[in-house]
Amino acid sequence: MNIIFVTMGAIYAPYVDVYRNLRAEIDKVGFYTSDKFYFNKNKRSYPEIKYLKEWELTSQLKETRIDHNLISNFEKKYFADESIWNAMSNDRRIFLGKYAKFTQDYKSNYGYFEMLKLFQIFTYNIELFIENIQPNIIVGMGQATIGDYLFYKIARAKNIKYAALKSVKNLNFQTLTKTIGEEHSVIKQSFREYIESKSIDDELQLQVNEYLRTIRQRPIPYEGNVRIPEKYPVFKKGDLTNYIKYILKDISFLFKKRDHHSQALFSVTYFYNNTFKAYRAKKLRKISQSRTIDRLDIIERGNYIFFPLHAEPEISLTNYAKFYQNQIEVIRNICLQLPSKYKLLVKEHPRNIGRRSLGYYKKILEIPNVDFAAFELQSVDVLKRSRLVIVLSGNIGYEAVLNQVPVITLGRTIYNMLPKTMVNHLENINNIYLEINNTIKNYSFDEEILKKYVAAIFKHSFPLDVYTVLLKKDGREGGSEFSETKYNENIEILSSNILKLIPNSKD
Repeated sequence: MNIIFVTMGAIYAPYVDVYRNLRAEIDKVGFYTSDKFYFNKNKRSYPEIKYLKEWELTSQLKETRIDHNLISNFEKKYFADESIWNAMSNDRRIFLGKYAKFTQDYKSNYGYFEMLKLFQIFTYNIELFIENIQPNIIVGMGQATIGDYLFYKIARAKNIKYAALKSVKNLNFQTLTKTIGEEHSVIKQSFREYIESKSIDDELQLQVNEYLRTIRQRPIPYEGNVRIPEKYPVFKKGDLTNYIKYILKDISFLFKKRDHHSQALFSVTYFYNNTFKAYRAKKLRKISQSRTIDRLDIIERGNYIFFPLHAEPEISLTNYAKFYQNQIEVIRNICLQLPSKYKLLVKEHPRNIGRRSLGYYKKILEIPNVDFAAFELQSVDVLKRSRLVIVLSGNIGYEAVLNQVPVITLGRTIYNMLPKTMVNHLENINNIYLEINNTIKNYSFDEEILKKYVAAIFKHSFPLDVYTVLLKKDGREGGSEFSETKYNENIEILSSNILKLIPNSKD
């Protein structure tokens, strides 16, 4: 049995450890890895692993000439159903600027012809890598790079089994899904079967009942949630030391070859992520003070429709809501179609507080029927007091479902499979005026339907602390505290679930 692991950033090391566990089942293995820094820091010594390294592909850019016939051939083979630009725009390192993770930076890293060259280089080499490994299955996680996207598209065209590790937004449960979108066909099939009166086994029913009982006593954050800081000091203890450290680090990197994962200066990144971020947060409070709702009782008394902003850049926009990436215009279009008795209440995503330009918020404030919700208010408390929640994608819409609040979704989400009387998914916003009224009027919460939905999710998912344990990320509200024991336990869980997908495994 042959396998390819598609890894971005810090998921490289966990997937190598999964390979270590499954080594006896695997004949030939390939790894696509996208981040040189993480690779060099965490490289494991398995001589049999064949590697395709993203930074070696980007290094071919200058010497490559555009072959329009080759690009056209790739387009016909792998992108007959969508534009090749979706693969490029999915990768912030290609389509956005080098500081896009820390501040608004829409200036593309590459020009038009360079992007066509990258598409040509990546598709050619990924196709060749797949032909050399001859995988029975390709396993990835998310779709944050052009490589992730292309591996999926080529695998689908060649009828190669594909699985992406993805959160199901219930506790820290994950699933291995067949697509890069939010279709979740296996979960959807079980959900339909439960609706058609197929019984849920007793153990699974107990799990569902306990889950719903617990979340109604207190909100349970999943580890994708980012903690909201209590204060935003512009200058804090240790800043001067850190600036000196990062400036010296930038100097040491002056003569080192960098790929597009490491073009940003460390000192500038620290500035955007600390000093400037705090300054912007304070200024935003000031410019929006007269339009900021900071008490929950005011929301309850008003007729508010809640629109939570998405973090940028994020696949929830670039992939799941790709036609709504300009959120200012989404807000404007919604507001132009709001019934007169409602106002739109906009709340910033915790990860993006202080990262957008002040001009971004000023443009939103120019729209008369918009107010802001204060940073400190918990989104779940805001949505509970709103008449309706409109989301592109993301977890807030599901929080609304759990709290029996009507939802309109504009992008692709796993909970779109719920009945239209609970989640009204719109393919476009042309008739959102009518849909707002209809969604509120026709809303009907169904406890049994919700239980069947949760049961279908739990049936095809498993508990895994991806962010806090496997990726060791700080500042998350859910998940577990990292320890070597926890790490190894999570590796065992992930290994066993990937093994279930491997055809003709040797056990």
